[in-house]
Amino acid sequence: MADKPEEAKKKPPGADGDPEDGPEEKGKGPLIVMLLGLLIGVGAGVFVVGPMLAGSPEATETGEQEEHDAEDGEFHSHVVEGLIVNPAGTGGTRLLLISVAIEVDSETTVEEAADRDPEIRDVLLSALSTKTIDELTDPGAREALRVELLEAIRGLAFEGELLYVHIPQFVVQ
Repeated sequence: MADKPEEAKKKPPGADGDPEDGPEEKGKGPLIVMLLGLLIGVGAGVFVVGPMLAGSPEATETGEQEEHDAEDGEFHSHVVEGLIVNPAGTGGTRLLLISVAIEVDSETTVEEAADRDPEIRDVLLSALSTKTIDELTDPGAREALRVELLEAIRGLAFEGELLYVHIPQFVVQ
């Protein structure tokens, strides 16, 4: 009886500091579920809802496209895709996924905009991050947002003319 079985001498799980032996940390499961839900929501917004809204007649006001087309009949634009912004007052718990198409007067201006894409992204992120969720989700404020974004980009002093800002993707999570 002096010899105890080898099993009785083993330490309890987690006693040697190996996390694999110990119980799982509390709160890890809900965090994983929340992150998974966020990813699924963003994915659905980007790949399902965004394209549906971009192609629907309700997403663009009728007549605007004709009014803003270049005189030569061609549509010249530079698209800034996939901007992710944390709206003001959300503490990083909400996000806006947006794409912005900047309609310009010529192909030369499109090339200039492409060269200056990092500057354009910075200006757009700065302007959008000042907006609250209420300001972003108010349907009546969409045209004012377009004008504000256009004026912010015009502040970069392009050689060509910036005509209009279209918002083909706009998802708030």
